[in-house]
Amino acid sequence: MATGKNSLVPGLVRRVRRPWLAMAVWLGMCTLVLGQDSRDRDASGVGGSSEGSAQGRYLAPGGQTAGAWKLGILSRNTDTGVLITQVQSGSVAQRSGLEANDVIVNVAGYQVGIVEGRLYDIADELARRVDGRGRVNLLVRNSRDGKLVNVPVVFGSSLRSVTGEISTSDRYLVSSAAVLTVRLLDITKPQWNDVSIAEVRMDVPRKFPVNYRVEFDPALLRSGHRYGVQARVTDRGQTILQNAQVVEVNVAGGNVNANVRMALGGRPGSGAILPSLLINQWYSKYLGRQPNAREASVWEGTLSRSGTPEEIQAALLSSTEYYEQQGNDPDRYIDAVYQELTGKKATADVHRSLRRQLDQQGQRLKFVEDLIRKNASAG
Repeated sequence: MATGKNSLVPGLVRRVRRPWLAMAVWLGMCTLVLGQDSRDRDASGVGGSSEGSAQGRYLAPGGQTAGAWKLGILSRNTDTGVLITQVQSGSVAQRSGLEANDVIVNVAGYQVGIVEGRLYDIADELARRVDGRGRVNLLVRNSRDGKLVNVPVVFGSSLRSVTGEISTSDRYLVSSAAVLTVRLLDITKPQWNDVSIAEVRMDVPRKFPVNYRVEFDPALLRSGHRYGVQARVTDRGQTILQNAQVVEVNVAGGNVNANVRMALGGRPGSGAILPSLLINQWYSKYLGRQPNAREASVWEGTLSRSGTPEEIQAALLSSTEYYEQQGNDPDRYIDAVYQELTGKKATADVHRSLRRQLDQQGQRLKFVEDLIRKNASAG
């Protein structure tokens, strides 16, 4: 934040160019200035730069040319602020937690967008307000709940990073809504379960291991505090995979490397299996319902007797219930099973080959089992 007289609360009305926003800005800054925002982060990566940037218009006193500080957004100026329409993958905006449909209300207390018919360009304000360490605070209206959130933004090379490899030996099933989140946490006190310093979100890979990189602002670190890395896969609010113990790292000295191993549901050790979780996932994905008590008991018994998840998968995909969902049509059924197992649509040639295979075998279970094995070997 800026220092001197302009940072005092009485100066806010002068800095805010529209009086009706003065109280909202003051409340947002007072309640949210202490750290990074804690809202969910799900910024989608798309290319582009900020609209309306004023490249080379002027040199701000003691600052940079307008446009020198790149947030990495596409935006539209409105009379309530700068509406973010897209966020560039890997950009400063994404690292800071900005999302499409967020509205940047002000930069270090100075309104941006269209104010009383006049354009106050965000590039101009960034050139004026970013400090010598590449830092500035944005007041943002969060698109998820409409609340004002103070977002610290860091440009330049002052960021540090934690990098490493995430691995798991467990089998898992997730939907297209699943996300892999890696966070740097303050773990100084045992009861601090969710004090996040920085995080990054990624698509869930088909296979592990996968590399990660979390960048953080060292100014957020506190002397004497302990920090650790947590990785987890969540699907529609449910944690599927997570490391049982946070991996402690020494981030005080600079960039560090830390490898993380996840297990189903966060259970320690490799090869951990959560039968009920796994079975519920299969049923929800393929049959659109949860298993009844008898079904759950049968399949949990199968897994406990060294059965494999693929056995459950094949049984459900070859079941009469699943076949009826495809209208008892073998062609629709073949296309649906192929899409479920490969994530791709069957071409005409592939479909014809699969239809011949199904007709020759005469049973859906063997057909699905063969397709599962073939897909596993190809992957």
